[in-house]
Amino acid sequence: MALRKIRLQGDEVLAKVSRPVEKMTPRIHDLIGDMLETMYDAMGVGLAAPQVGMLKRIVVIDIGEGPIVLINPEILETSGEQTGDEGCLSVPGMAGQVTRPNYVKVKAMDEDSDDEMTAMDEEEMEQAQDSSEKDSTESTDHAAENKMDEKGTYTDKNDVAQYIYEYGHAPSNLTPENYENADSMLPVEEGVTYQQCSLDPEGKQKLIYTQDGKRVYYTEDDGKSFEEIY
Repeated sequence: MALRKIRLQGDEVLAKVSRPVEKMTPRIHDLIGDMLETMYDAMGVGLAAPQVGMLKRIVVIDIGEGPIVLINPEILETSGEQTGDEGCLSVPGMAGQVTRPNYVKVKAMDEDSDDEMTAMDEEEMEQAQDSSEKDSTESTDHAAENKMDEKGTYTDKNDVAQYIYEYGHAPSNLTPENYENADSMLPVEEGVTYQQCSLDPEGKQKLIYTQDGKRVYYTEDDGKSFEEIY
């Protein structure tokens, strides 16, 4: 796990719409671990992924009863009302009176599975399992059929990301450069360095990746926010 930089009020990423988590992966587990470590280090009780620059629908919470992880949370029901002092890690040193529901029912994904934590009858569970197995098989077949040509040239972000993941370097038509990660926008880990390659002439759309190519991030705004692809 690693500490991540908390984005502060005024940062553009905090106003952007997060993307749903489509599948639990080791990288998502790493992100959740980093978010919890970052939250505890900052002595907070809640943290959302955009607050560490990742546009994913993930929230971590700990009000003293153990960590709660909500992935793709959706509010189903609220009732009552309560008002009290509240702070925010993205607005350090400030607190204010905030009114919130007294009870909230939420649907979310479980950190340890791909299933949503909602009640299903037996038929729905069987359908979900069949669908998951089918998707897994199709995904494996698709990946085998679409292995990137190491001598090929690519410009689409997903193609380039897959190429980097498979070969550990950018395709020959793109120019790699060192990425300093000076502001700790991406995880800081001993021995881990990053490179980047631009996908557009302006240099705003980039892929940033570790030296082994096994972590690949996409930014559409020159490093203000990130989408983790691998």
